Amino acid sequence: MRLQTFMIDTWDFSQHPPQRVNDASALKENHWYHCQRNDAQLLPWLQSVGVEPELAQAAVEEDTRPRFQKVGDDGFFMILRGVNLNPGAEPDDMLTLGMLYHQGSLITLRRRQFNAILNLRERLEAGRGASSLADLTMSIIELMQDRIGKILHETEHFIEQVEDQMDNLSKAQQHELTMMHRRLLKLSRFLKPQMGALSSLEKSERPIFSGMEQRIANVRNEAQSISESIDSYLDHIWILREHMQQAQAELMNRNTYWLSMVAGVFLPLGFLTGLFGINIGGMPGTEDPTAFALFCIGLILLGVIEFLLFRRLKFL
Repeated sequence: MRLQTFMIDTWDFSQHPPQRVNDASALKENHWYHCQRNDAQLLPWLQSVGVEPELAQAAVEEDTRPRFQKVGDDGFFMILRGVNLNPGAEPDDMLTLGMLYHQGSLITLRRRQFNAILNLRERLEAGRGASSLADLTMSIIELMQDRIGKILHETEHFIEQVEDQMDNLSKAQQHELTMMHRRLLKLSRFLKPQMGALSSLEKSERPIFSGMEQRIANVRNEAQSISESIDSYLDHIWILREHMQQAQAELMNRNTYWLSMVAGVFLPLGFLTGLFGINIGGMPGTEDPTAFALFCIGLILLGVIEFLLFRRLKFL
């Protein structure tokens, strides 16, 4: 039987190692169903396998805020966010993954491809992937966080480069620093509630995660560390941008100061040359052959006097 159009992949974890199956007509215990969230056939299928209408609707909606919700005595529904590492995409254009544990089976729902899940599927095909649904769930979360960590490592490296070249930054680097600040703000917007969702997972005491308490605690601690790192990078970038703006303001003030000095020196000189350039009768020295030389000497003396005056007044 062919898989439904919304079904990307199905694995049977009741076997060891897990095996890919093609029959997803009914929900079977200990199976993983990886689904395309925006397919029109998904919602009817979720309802047909016993998912409550409100929960089924929430699973297919464009709800991008991370959260965790208990379902019944042993189920759960969780929304997580991951960085977008697909070709041509920006990492801060984050992807949404829904995870529904229902009647002993795990249903994952995505709209765009997750490299982390693709990597897990390749491991399963090679016979060295997760051994249980609980292991699979934790592996998905860990790989998603690992990819966020790699993005933050690149961010840290870039900030260090900017700091080392602070006095010789190019326009492209300054623009990239601004864009980095925006990306981190966007990541922080989603990863802070994600840390809350993982904390709720840790406190939920779902039977599926029995014996994995330490692994869940490690995931939650890693999420907290990521959130704190983002806050630290945001503060660091803010300081760097403040330094850049201050340096630019000082440069503009210095240039304006020197322009003012030049204008101050040439203002009286320009006045005198303009005055003596009037071509009308009565101008002194018009009949004296030494008048021009004397006038030039007077301009030089006036310039020296202005310079000494500015030095005296500590303008220079």
